[in-house]
Amino acid sequence: MRISRIHRPAALVAGLALGLACSDSTGVNDTGSLTITLQQVEDAAAPAASGWYASVADVAESLDPSQVASLTVTVTRLEFLVGTTGDALPDSSWQELALPTPAAIDLMNLPLESESPLELVAGSVPVGSYRHVRLFVSEALIEFAEQVVIGATFTFEPDTPYAVTIPSVQATGITTDITFTVAADAEGNGTEVQLLFDPAATLANVTANGAEAVMLTPIINAAIRTQTGG
Repeated sequence: MRISRIHRPAALVAGLALGLACSDSTGVNDTGSLTITLQQVEDAAAPAASGWYASVADVAESLDPSQVASLTVTVTRLEFLVGTTGDALPDSSWQELALPTPAAIDLMNLPLESESPLELVAGSVPVGSYRHVRLFVSEALIEFAEQVVIGATFTFEPDTPYAVTIPSVQATGITTDITFTVAADAEGNGTEVQLLFDPAATLANVTANGAEAVMLTPIINAAIRTQTGG
């Protein structure tokens, strides 16, 4: 079954208020504007494979991004952590932002850094410091642009959707390490967290997880930008 993909910038959730509980780390009354966007890095060099496999027999392969037609993940919610690095905080400090409707996003066809980003969500949150953003997905599918052999054992045909296993995604999501601060937006300013998908790093370590599925970890980095109101 094919999933409709989002290929170009679009607002998935416009002006959604984030239902975050206020805490001592973020202030009680003041709120600020936070936008989370998604783009693809440009001209990133692929790192060396990290060396994890599904099994000893299934050797990981390094693929070129041109070999992959699509990598579609269905995002159900985002979370980010209250506080700064070193704070001793319980798991409840992960603040959840659920999408009203799961969004199927083709990571291989995101707008580039030089283009307008795909807006995942925008809204008001308690002011203060945060760290980490993680995306939770309910499904991931990959289609290859050509025939691909992984581990000299499994052959994957082009234009055919195959299931993708993302290690630990149900427990920890796809996590990126970023520290950012949300300030009161009385002046019309806001904070934008730019999530940057790296296809070369993601495809540097792909393992066959059987004859009809693969295992990989989407690599997403992040940057921050202060939005200035007009």
